[in-house]
Amino acid sequence: MKYIKIGIIVIFLIVAVIFTYNWYQDKRAIDKTYPEIQMGSELLEVSVKATDEDFLKDVIARDAKDGDLTNSIIVESVSQFIDKKNHICKVTYVVEDSDNNVTKATRNIKFIDYEKPKFTLSQPLCFNIGSEISISDVIGAIDEYDGDISHKVKILSSTVSNKTAGAYTVTAQVTNSLGDTSKLKATVVIRQGNNLSPVIELKQNIVYLKKGQNFNAKKYIKSVKDKDGNAMSTDAVSVVSSSVDTEETGYYTVAYAVNSEDYAEDATYLAVVVEE
Repeated sequence: MKYIKIGIIVIFLIVAVIFTYNWYQDKRAIDKTYPEIQMGSELLEVSVKATDEDFLKDVIARDAKDGDLTNSIIVESVSQFIDKKNHICKVTYVVEDSDNNVTKATRNIKFIDYEKPKFTLSQPLCFNIGSEISISDVIGAIDEYDGDISHKVKILSSTVSNKTAGAYTVTAQVTNSLGDTSKLKATVVIRQGNNLSPVIELKQNIVYLKKGQNFNAKKYIKSVKDKDGNAMSTDAVSVVSSSVDTEETGYYTVAYAVNSEDYAEDATYLAVVVEE
């Protein structure tokens, strides 16, 4: 019996040695070479609407063991701007071979049609005295690269009071995922207001113009209704004041009213931003 036990132990040790040797040989056989990523150019020009397919243009990958791995390349990330003036970022590619060897590579990309984030207004920046005012619910933002980024809007300062009629200032800021920031220093009007005033609806509540661009305030009037909700002719609406100067960048307002002689009660305001 003693010899049988010894024999079993010896056999077990032999099997263990053989298994360990084979395992070691298999480990030595694993490919330790890394895939190579090659790119056609150091700078790739793309649209802000570019997809991963666009980012992967003229990018290939090869591996000594696996061969062509081009279809396995993925876009890992797009950095924030490294050159804001020229709208240049870095894109990072990654590829992995069958032995889990990972290679990464980066190159610069330039967005050829990039524009800074723009603010949106869910309603004109005018409120009646005594009304509840939540500026953060009114001011949003959109971005050509990120889409709707209203949740990123921050109100930096506000002098608005709903107790006294007048013009007040609010400053908002938003930053997109590329690290570009836009600011808006806007005018908020607190008006007398009453339930008998006509209601003017605009096609847009904020308009962005390029410096020198023509501006026609009347074309932004969408509709007007009387106190009972009946449609009125838009010809009844007058542009009672406008500070817009398209030759100078800045923020401007346009006031529309039906009763131009007493527009403090029923005026609606369009925000206009003139950019370079």
